[in-house]
Amino acid sequence: MRNLIYIIVLFYSLDCFGQFNLVPNPSFENYTSCPNTSGQLSFAFPWINPCAASNPDYFNSCSSLMSVPVCGGSYCFQFAKTGNAYAGLYTFDKQVSNVREYLQASLSSALVNGKCYYVGFYSNFANWTGKPSNNLGCYLSTNQISNPGPSYILNYIPQVKTFNNKIIKDTLAWQLIGGIFQSSGNEQYITIGNFNSDATTDTMTYNPSALYPSGAYYHIDDVF
Repeated sequence: MRNLIYIIVLFYSLDCFGQFNLVPNPSFENYTSCPNTSGQLSFAFPWINPCAASNPDYFNSCSSLMSVPVCGGSYCFQFAKTGNAYAGLYTFDKQVSNVREYLQASLSSALVNGKCYYVGFYSNFANWTGKPSNNLGCYLSTNQISNPGPSYILNYIPQVKTFNNKIIKDTLAWQLIGGIFQSSGNEQYITIGNFNSDATTDTMTYNPSALYPSGAYYHIDDVF
């Protein structure tokens, strides 16, 4: 009888909690070309840079300069959360006003009005930068959002942010940034980054001896 109850519960769980990831190439494993310098996110198709001002990076173990886990010769180190690749972006830079980088991809199908989705990604702070920030999150939109001008910030309100909007400063473990989102219907794009201005972004001095102590740079992997 106990075994029968266990089997019934098991099948019920599988039915209720079956999942399908609507984010294509979620861990950036698939690529059109191996990255050989910075700013080549588009090699991890279909991920793109929605802003003209600054290009996010693509890291893959196939590369020499942008490799995983060691990149830039020796100045950075990070294993991927899954597989052999991940992306990277700036969320803050004390030396450059409102500098931002974003990752964007089209979902495999549009979201359904009224349904709830668990949305998120994993991130950690790059050990070669020294000023971690908060406000890292993602925004779901019906249309592709972009900023073709010289301004860095995408002025939208993300539906998902870090829990309690904390500053992420862990340079080793991958931190989950996720939450429940109720669709308004037909959201087709996911965009990741810091959508706040410098004035509304909290930072801290974490590693003043880092190679780039004024910046906040984050690795991104396993988007869902």
